[in-house]
Amino acid sequence: MKDVIFFAKLEKIKTNREAYKALNQQRECEGFSVGYDESAFFCLVAEIDDLIKEYQISMVNK
Repeated sequence: MKDVIFFAKLEKIKTNREAYKALNQQRECEGFSVGYDESAFFCLVAEIDDLIKEYQISMVNK
């Protein structure tokens, strides 16, 4: 069951990342300069790190 939750959360992160990329592409097409958004990047990295830690803990508890 924990594996299902893990992969569901991972899928959500991937979806958010794809949505973020699409938004940047749209903004670029509209003529906005799209810079490297560090806050969004570090937020994504933190989400992934939390998810990996949660998964590792669940594996230890099996």
